[in-house]
Amino acid sequence: MVPQKLLIVGSGITSAVCCSLISRDPSLSKVFDLVVWEKARGAGGRMSTTRSPKDQDNVADLGAQFITVSPVYAQKHSSIYEELLQSGKLEKLKGHLEGMKNLPEGTKHYVARNGTGSLVKKFLQDAENVAIDYNTHLSKLTIVDGRWRATTLDGREEIFENVLLTMPVPQALQLQGDVQQTLKEAGVHGNLDQVKYSSRYALGMFFSEGVSVPDFPWVAKFIYGHPVWRYASFDNRKRNQDGGPTAVVLHTDVAFGEKNVERSPEDLKEDLLSSARDLLPNLPETQDVKCQKWRYSQVVKSYPDSPGFVVGSTEPMLLLAGDGFTHSHFDGCVDSATKVVEFLKSKFC
Repeated sequence: MVPQKLLIVGSGITSAVCCSLISRDPSLSKVFDLVVWEKARGAGGRMSTTRSPKDQDNVADLGAQFITVSPVYAQKHSSIYEELLQSGKLEKLKGHLEGMKNLPEGTKHYVARNGTGSLVKKFLQDAENVAIDYNTHLSKLTIVDGRWRATTLDGREEIFENVLLTMPVPQALQLQGDVQQTLKEAGVHGNLDQVKYSSRYALGMFFSEGVSVPDFPWVAKFIYGHPVWRYASFDNRKRNQDGGPTAVVLHTDVAFGEKNVERSPEDLKEDLLSSARDLLPNLPETQDVKCQKWRYSQVVKSYPDSPGFVVGSTEPMLLLAGDGFTHSHFDGCVDSATKVVEFLKSKFC
């Protein structure tokens, strides 16, 4: 049997886990040739890790900060957590986390020592024979002779039997071609249009190695009642890295993010930097500063009944998956990927 081509759009954690699970499955791995298109220059999505351009050893998570695992998910996804912990990709958060809301007894917090982006890369590396094209921005899907013709923003075209969209739902609803009419005919477009995300900015402040950075009694802190900030961390200390260069990461609160979402990161950077220094006084001069806008940060309203994914079309197959169909946590993305793979097995194996 000749394998079918499956285009997976996006290279965040949902996409990466899908690739890993399909590749490891003896049956599915024979059914599909996997191709990943990612519009950014690297993998990770909202779990990407940023490096200071002036010091490649100084890294910071500007998106997802740590992984909070309830007892329910610790059991449900036990094989994944065991693998990540045994491989050293994950480890328990050792420092003090201040201002965290009350969580179920037995909840644990984990960090990725090399940044959350390393988790995405681990799953992609586990997936064999996956072709990943970065700087490849899907703009259009058109049905041609019972298959999908995918067109990029710069005009490249390729034919696929199957497509899986894992980007934030509003981005899927911006695709041109036959997608929107197909979703309407499937009866899912209206519900997709109701999926909502919060917006926020992240600020990364990178300091040279050897520069004295003040000690605080916490490695990460949730902030309440501030007009700008919701969260701050000493990113290297949060990741159990006490030596080496320091990076400070701050996230704005939802109200500030929504109010300023149309401003560019460069336009907002100096205002945020000034506010950050007021919040955390006595910080030394930065070696570099990065301001990141997350237009689609966390899901605040998911797809009704949180199905994990939806079928936009069966012939040719179009699936939509990601945290918009579950909830905005690592486990939500794993849930989504797992349900996609279960569906593929039921349909093709």
